[in-house]
Amino acid sequence: MTLPVTVAAEDAPKARRFVSLRLRLLAMVLLVLVPWLALVLFTQADERKVAIANVGDDAMRLVHIVTSNQAAQIEAARQLLMAFARLPQLRKKDPAACSALMAEMLKAYPLYLNMGLIEPDGNLTCSAVPLREPVNLADRLYFELAIQTRDFVVGDYQTGRVTKLPAINYAYPLLDAAGNVEAVIYIAQNLDWLTMALAGVQLPSGAVLAVTDRNGTVLARVPHAEGAVGMRLAEPALIAAIAGRKERGLVESEDAGGIGRLWAYAPLIAGNDFHAMIGVSKSVAFADIDRRLARNLFAFGLVTVLALAAAWFGANRILRQVDALVAATRRLRFRRSGSTRSVDGRPERDRVARRFFQPDGGNAAGARSRVAARRGKDARCRG
Repeated sequence: MTLPVTVAAEDAPKARRFVSLRLRLLAMVLLVLVPWLALVLFTQADERKVAIANVGDDAMRLVHIVTSNQAAQIEAARQLLMAFARLPQLRKKDPAACSALMAEMLKAYPLYLNMGLIEPDGNLTCSAVPLREPVNLADRLYFELAIQTRDFVVGDYQTGRVTKLPAINYAYPLLDAAGNVEAVIYIAQNLDWLTMALAGVQLPSGAVLAVTDRNGTVLARVPHAEGAVGMRLAEPALIAAIAGRKERGLVESEDAGGIGRLWAYAPLIAGNDFHAMIGVSKSVAFADIDRRLARNLFAFGLVTVLALAAAWFGANRILRQVDALVAATRRLRFRRSGSTRSVDGRPERDRVARRFFQPDGGNAAGARSRVAARRGKDARCRG
């Protein structure tokens, strides 16, 4: 009597077996590929560090050029004011003669907007640009600093009360024999001239060059941006770094427009609160690195898809052979063996299949046959 083969009860285990083997093969493929991905990401991170260092070095060199030029300009203003302080026309307290002299000097120095002399009470009595009304400058920072320090000082960004133009003022005190301040002479620098001077610096693509006063107000910016001059810096990390009294450094920051930059900054003069800074766009600085990363990630993704597909179809093929072997053992269990069917023609799997399909291939029926044969042989020997 031949018993029917029932497989419905084993469908669920079979499905689970398929899923388990597939998942294991896919997991093995992913484990093999993970080190490659880690290497790609590590290499990219290392390249970014090198790029940041290189960009920082280049930016700092440019900042050094700018600060050297601006420091020379500030020093020239100091020397000019010290020369003015020795002129007798300024000490005679003759406003007309002083103003005429300043007007002549202003023609020789077109980078300045005005020159003048301020009395200790803050009244402007001498000006290269003619005064239309009385002007008092007692509240100006450069005047206050000159009175306090009794030395050359640099003021902040301001709009001139005589010229009505944005400027930065340099001041120097006139002292009497007792060391008291008799007056303060000043010159106002044209910020447009400063911007033109900065425009001569060869900047990397997408870079920004700026000069700021002690309050972080932009005095000049290249490339020009409408409304930028006179406004505060919009990069919080850069402002914090400068406020931390760091002499020079490199910082990553993001402006109000969401553009990330690497900023190199340094004071115009050692110990001075005026700074020059260059911001290099990170998208430009890391363009080559990002392209290589995109290529490597694409290659990784392609290889991953192909490897997973191969593992998936390979799992299907293996599972078909496993199911054939499982079916053979099931038939043997119900005494339906006898076939010597080949699994897929491969020697290794054929040998396994034959061990299952042959009557003495290691199954229970083969074992019973061998036991019966031995008993018959023993009986004949006893007879």
